[in-house]
Amino acid sequence: MKNINKFTIGAAILTTLPLLAFAQTPTGTVVSDPSVRVPRTNSAGVPRTGNPTPIIKDVAYYIQKGNEAIAERIADLNKRITALDGQTHLTAEQIAIIKAPLVNAIAAMNAAKVKLNGDTDLATAKADYAAIFKDNRINMVILPQERAIKSTSLDGYRLATSTAYSVELQAKIDAAKALGKDVTAAQAALDAGKAKLADISTKITYELSEAAKLVVDHGDKTLVAANRVADANVKAARKAINVAFEGAKADWKAVLVALSGSDAAN
Repeated sequence: MKNINKFTIGAAILTTLPLLAFAQTPTGTVVSDPSVRVPRTNSAGVPRTGNPTPIIKDVAYYIQKGNEAIAERIADLNKRITALDGQTHLTAEQIAIIKAPLVNAIAAMNAAKVKLNGDTDLATAKADYAAIFKDNRINMVILPQERAIKSTSLDGYRLATSTAYSVELQAKIDAAKALGKDVTAAQAALDAGKAKLADISTKITYELSEAAKLVVDHGDKTLVAANRVADANVKAARKAINVAFEGAKADWKAVLVALSGSDAAN
């Protein structure tokens, strides 16, 4: 009997210990029943109260989001206009050509805002909101125009530098002529180079005018075709400008060669 009692008591103790260990924390606080779901906490240790408040996409929602998108686009357009006004190597005419579509885009954005803010039914508000991103895809127009601005701004600097150099070359020719040297070849080369510079100035204006023709097509096949033509003209003008600059550079070299030859002849 004694042995049986010992085994019975020992088994009872071993069976009870895990329960005691589970029932108490190191500080002696009773832990909740494991069958009860404990709320999850956030990173700050605060219990989560449930699912986040759902976003109600009603008329007011689309008006608010649309106004935010419009404000962002207008701010971007104004930045581009400010940058354009700061271009020092473009003429007032060239700046006016490229600024026109930017100003028109701002007007379109403001008109879209007025229409959106007047919406009262959900379907119309959703459509007007979508139109901000679909019908007013200004970057389709603005980015090619910005490339034209940057290129022609650099061209303006190159043109001014080349023009100043042509004046120096003319002075050299005049000086050689005054000494009785034959400057026929040198003058012909200089005149050819100056003609190329005049052509470059015309092509810069043409490139900008073609870039200004780019418009958002809204899926209109006629506008799509017109945009392709304008874009091709911009690229052709860019190529022609670079060729003309290289040609003028060769003409300047020919002037110097001719002048050195006249020195040798004399």
